[in-house]
Amino acid sequence: MGDIFVDPHRAAITRFIIVNTGGVRFDLVKGPFTIDDSIVVAPFPNVFKYLPSVPYVMAVTVLDSLNAQPGPAKRDSEGLTWGTMPQSRDSCQDPTLSLVSGMIGKRDSGIVLRQRAVTPGYTRIDDFATDGHDTPHSAIPNYPIPKYFQGIESFPSDGSTSAVVNVIFLDYFAAKVVGILRELGANYISMMSISTSTALLQFRGL
Repeated sequence: MGDIFVDPHRAAITRFIIVNTGGVRFDLVKGPFTIDDSIVVAPFPNVFKYLPSVPYVMAVTVLDSLNAQPGPAKRDSEGLTWGTMPQSRDSCQDPTLSLVSGMIGKRDSGIVLRQRAVTPGYTRIDDFATDGHDTPHSAIPNYPIPKYFQGIESFPSDGSTSAVVNVIFLDYFAAKVVGILRELGANYISMMSISTSTALLQFRGL
């Protein structure tokens, strides 16, 4: 992330790059990536913004403050350029045959319940019973996932901290970042944008 989202004129300045975990929708493995892969991993159009020259003592608190707040509201797929195909619920009519024959007609739709009462658990009949799986199992591991994560780039090689840093984040939760910094005494009224054309090309492997 640090090599992709950078202003060439400020590359030497320490960068805090913050992204919400909900914006990454699938495993991000080693590339190259296709355009389809990029949509699967990150289906929403995002614009990276940054605040230049933020005091380090303020910037270092942003990530924890974000994770202490409620997460960003969920986004839906309305307005996405790649779109989706609406589905008719509980329709068993072959759409291809319907279009060829011209007999589309009115399709009945609605919820059809096709369920029966079953015994809770994984039911099988070869475990000396028929009322469910009776073999003890270990619990499935569950790891907490933060609402936001952060990458840090261009820290001084001598281990010291910079007096000021660039704070980079998505426009999706920009208001939260600015609000946190304002509570700390900052007075930011505008943000800079990072061109993502090069980043997208690198991400998609084109």
